[in-house]
Amino acid sequence: MRHLCLLVLLAASLAAADPIYVTAFRDPCRAIEVHRLVLANEPVVPLTVVVGGVERQVPAVSVALPRTDWVVHRALVDGLAPATEVTLRFPGTTERVRTLPADLARPLRIATGGDTMHKPEWLAATAKALSARDPDFVVLGGDLAYEDGKNGARVVTWIQTWVASARAPDGRLLPFVSCIGNHEVQGSYGGDITKAPYFYAMLPLGGSATHAIDIGDEVSVILLDSAHTTPIPGPQTAWLAEQLSKRAKRPSIIPIYHYPAWPTVKVSKGEKDPTGNRVSKLIREHWVPLFEAAGVRVVLENDQHTYKRTVPLKGGQPDPGGITYLGDGAWGVDVRRIFPGLTWLAKGAEVRHGYILDIHAGGRIAVTAVDETGKDFDSVDIPAR
Repeated sequence: MRHLCLLVLLAASLAAADPIYVTAFRDPCRAIEVHRLVLANEPVVPLTVVVGGVERQVPAVSVALPRTDWVVHRALVDGLAPATEVTLRFPGTTERVRTLPADLARPLRIATGGDTMHKPEWLAATAKALSARDPDFVVLGGDLAYEDGKNGARVVTWIQTWVASARAPDGRLLPFVSCIGNHEVQGSYGGDITKAPYFYAMLPLGGSATHAIDIGDEVSVILLDSAHTTPIPGPQTAWLAEQLSKRAKRPSIIPIYHYPAWPTVKVSKGEKDPTGNRVSKLIREHWVPLFEAAGVRVVLENDQHTYKRTVPLKGGQPDPGGITYLGDGAWGVDVRRIFPGLTWLAKGAEVRHGYILDIHAGGRIAVTAVDETGKDFDSVDIPAR
């Protein structure tokens, strides 16, 4: 009851202005998707976009958040220039955002993590800690609101809390994307888009949880679905192989998905350690060989509610030229105890956290782990392939 009251009070305190959040699933250097959370009886009005003193109107459409009194007014903004500040205006609300740079004259800074909101205050704390590092972009690993495809009030609270907390030091909004997690889905695994109505409503996914997002000529982020609304074998793996092939010359390809290939906590019935999980086995069988063949150097995993950094792995064995797996989804949740004796684990901890990835020209990635108080507690330098 106390937790429910906190949710209601926080929602009320944040609802004075209509929250605007920004995603960038298409071309983060030149296009953004702008979303305004409003009550369903609010009229749909155009978004005013201002760049360099020049205004234009962008039409918006209304997207329902099922079984709530809320909708999202969405406007797709194209034709922007890279590394440009953009002012966004809906009636009563003005915000700023910045498109991503198209080159790596300076390192591209990405904040990342997953499993974001058991409690709104935990979501806010880690969001503020990472936002203080002035990232260009945020890449989330699913299990955002923990609404299980049913509780729309938690989605509303997540949006309101995110908008209040995920801001750069100069106050601008931070564009983000997210893969899907089990707590977006009724039944967690083996569903379809009808089982994840809020995730597919709050984000401009076009009916698919899989997306390849290119940032300039050197960086790509690949969002995958670890069997929540899309099976791992079959069309999704074929799509992944195609996307990796198209990007073979890109120095930095970063896949992200929810359930890990290398889990740190959950042991399935009849298995001796966490790696025996059915989903983990499927990922190691179908996706990991594709990652290794494509020269991927870092993969982002989530779900387990711990801190994880593996040794570089190739073919399931330590290899300096292998992949470092980062995780394990503990942005704003109760943390869990790590299973003992995981020989592939370079660093583990039970701490709420996120990561800062500084991606350099040529493919080197400097990784910093940041806890919810803003303290650095681990780091690693991942060389170019």
